[in-house]
Amino acid sequence: MAEDKKEQKMDLSISEEVAKGVYSNLAILSHSENEFFVDFAALSPGIPKAVVRSRVIMTPVNAKRCSVRCRTMFPSTRSSSVPFRIVRTRCLRS
Repeated sequence: MAEDKKEQKMDLSISEEVAKGVYSNLAILSHSENEFFVDFAALSPGIPKAVVRSRVIMTPVNAKRCSVRCRTMFPSTRSSSVPFRIVRTRCLRS
């Protein structure tokens, strides 16, 4: 059990292009049995069409880990003082 809690070190590299990042003000989540998709898009005021800038595909285990980590890092987003709305969700069937 103690080994599970041990911090793992990893050498992580990132290309200069990826390190620049992309702007997104909209995230759309969808999933199938085996994968979770997060499409990051930019929505401009007055234009009803969003452009997907990046897509991240995760396993259910990694999606759960990401969700737990986000709730730990941003607990105040659960309060009513931070307005948000769910735009859409969809389940992709194979």
